[in-house]
Amino acid sequence: MWAEREYRRLIRDSQEPDEQPVDEPEKTKEAEPAPAKPMDEPKNTKEDKLNPAKAAQNRELNPTRPAAPARPARPAKETEESIGARFYCSSMLHDLNRDKEAAELLQPVVDAINGDPNVAQALQSATPLTSNQLRARVNFYMACHFQSVNNADQEWTALKNAHTLDTNDGDVLIAMYRATAKEKTQREEVVGFIEQSGEQLIRRINSTPDDESAYNEYAWLIGNTVGDYEKAIAYSQKSIDLTMDRRRDSDGYDETLSLWPGSLDREPAAFIDTLAHCYAGKGDYENAVKYQTHAAKLEPHSMAIVHALDEFKAKLAVATKHRN
Repeated sequence: MWAEREYRRLIRDSQEPDEQPVDEPEKTKEAEPAPAKPMDEPKNTKEDKLNPAKAAQNRELNPTRPAAPARPARPAKETEESIGARFYCSSMLHDLNRDKEAAELLQPVVDAINGDPNVAQALQSATPLTSNQLRARVNFYMACHFQSVNNADQEWTALKNAHTLDTNDGDVLIAMYRATAKEKTQREEVVGFIEQSGEQLIRRINSTPDDESAYNEYAWLIGNTVGDYEKAIAYSQKSIDLTMDRRRDSDGYDETLSLWPGSLDREPAAFIDTLAHCYAGKGDYENAVKYQTHAAKLEPHSMAIVHALDEFKAKLAVATKHRN
């Protein structure tokens, strides 16, 4: 609910003008121009009565009230708080398949960075993204939107832009892989990108073997595309084990809360979701349904997890039917 309120506040603030213009330099009393006096209503003179047409023309050329000055545009201001709210709300919107809104919510931050490089520091303090990663995320959300409206050309253009900005974004590579299912040449190129990113993740794992995120990123990328599924399953399980070991070692860990949604002691639903996708990539839909069901119990409000569970159940039913 907090993120939804922040989303509505951001939308409201971006549409409503301030009561007073902001950032206007203060002027001294001597520098202030004298307030304009309203022009007196012209009196009907003897000449006006004799020539009413000329009097009307004079009134047009000399209106009784000056035109109101144009209101200055409200300047965009992004803080760590607003950037963080935009980031997390956009993730929620993406989860709800409202990708165009998600992109539009992040675009003001991109614009602010373009106008003031200092905003990039606030971005990195508030989110795990760099400026280019944020730009890539906006393009990725737009690609998801174009995919939902069956605009393949625009989807591919947005995906290529996103990949140029961040060559290691797993979600972008997965979307590119799926978008090229019928394009052999493009698919081969994308598989090359996936292999390069996978090799880079393995180097990262070798250099920091306790980094659970690196294991999960490798497993998510390969599980949703192509590669060594057995390694992906092993790495996914490793990411879960590292996460739970870290939590068990912390003070105040309570085993009874490990399955309680919202508890910081619970198992990482996102990583279990990754494990389920790895089994699905391998074609083992029984285990995919098993682990995705567990992830859905931990995160029952995640539409992405719930939809994946429905997908795996449907594929399991088809596979079972073919076996019988």
